[in-house]
Amino acid sequence: MQNTTLLMNEILHFLADKEKYNVYSQQFDLLIWAGNSICAHGKYVNELLENNIVQKVLITGGVGHATEHLINNIETSFPSFYIDNENARSEAEILRNFMVFNYRLPENLFIIETQSTNTGENALFSKEILKEMEIYPKSILLLQDPLLQKRTKATFRHVWMNNSIRFTNFVPVIPELISFQPKLLFTNKESNIWWRKEYFFSLLFNEISKLHDTKDGYGPKGKNFIEHVDIPSNILYNYRQIKEMYNDKRKIL
Repeated sequence: MQNTTLLMNEILHFLADKEKYNVYSQQFDLLIWAGNSICAHGKYVNELLENNIVQKVLITGGVGHATEHLINNIETSFPSFYIDNENARSEAEILRNFMVFNYRLPENLFIIETQSTNTGENALFSKEILKEMEIYPKSILLLQDPLLQKRTKATFRHVWMNNSIRFTNFVPVIPELISFQPKLLFTNKESNIWWRKEYFFSLLFNEISKLHDTKDGYGPKGKNFIEHVDIPSNILYNYRQIKEMYNDKRKIL
């Protein structure tokens, strides 16, 4: 199991795609927070605002595969926060309302985009809403589930097609597994509730297949949803080894 955990952690570091410098040392025009299941990222968004790293936050996300998991995580970790499913169903609305409630932030700090259902739409609809508001950022921090972070940046760069804009990944926590049996345990304890086990492995495997620039992937040789991404040979090897184990669920679940 230990060897398998090491293989997984190499993949997790690759997918998180954390920048090599400290983003807190700079200022950015905007943070774009792509809706996902990790409400715990809210405290890091609050830190960015408190330290004037960003002045404005755009939260993008309608109702998608992560919405149910986001609601479950908030109800587990922040039971005092009321989720208004009647009037605020999108991930963007839920996260905006969560930030206003939990950190006493003014609503006008947040721009919300509530219709997107995938990463491509996150990028496209964010671009459109900023254009409508006549907001033209030159430096953008991107925040996403760390398993989806690398593809998110590749997607935004491809959809926006603007080399004058600097996209920077904001990765507060890189998940590192200690074990995955009988449940997921991470070195950073707050990560232990971020994903249900089946959802975690679904994201892990889907991301590698989407990033791999083949006819079945999302790159230029496939669906052309993202820019080309180089996947190191060791990451592809790790992926194939773990996928083989996953197919025999008795070994990994």
